[in-house]
Amino acid sequence: MQRLWARVLKGQAAVSGSYSIHTLEFLSRMSRDDAELLAKLGCFALDNACVYSGSKVLEAALTFDHILYLADLGLLSGVAGYVGLTWNVKFQDRPQGRIAMIRLKGKCLVFEVKDTEQKDLNLPSYPMSVVARELLTLAECEPNLEYLKEVADVLRDKVKSVGIGDLVMTKPKEFVVKGLRPL
Repeated sequence: MQRLWARVLKGQAAVSGSYSIHTLEFLSRMSRDDAELLAKLGCFALDNACVYSGSKVLEAALTFDHILYLADLGLLSGVAGYVGLTWNVKFQDRPQGRIAMIRLKGKCLVFEVKDTEQKDLNLPSYPMSVVARELLTLAECEPNLEYLKEVADVLRDKVKSVGIGDLVMTKPKEFVVKGLRPL
């Protein structure tokens, strides 16, 4: 908790308003167990926006009770009462072709379009709140590679090829994928 607060204060000092008042308020009442649960969630946060909801790897790491608790805290949506929430991953024209990318804490899945008319990929998911996304920028977590493989396998039949590489930030909000290899 001290490390989390230190990162928040450092961010606020560097750029005032780095974190919303809602995030600061949530952080002020967050317990150590909540912080540990959030760090676990971070290992599964695709593009820091959502969590693949059909994952067996996720279920092994976070029980459904944990997922419900995160939803009760307002960090996840679509856990109870909704059917079929999906996350749309857009294809983009890049120098290497028309691709879609999914990032997870220093790793990146790269999907090559199968059909040139294809606009996006759809993945069943639990969307994350703004507070969760802001808090996860503070969390220290490693990407779960088995989970990434599971996500790739779910989308594999919808694309021409799937690769994985290391995400390297070149500037704020700009990155390159290095060491791309087939998955």
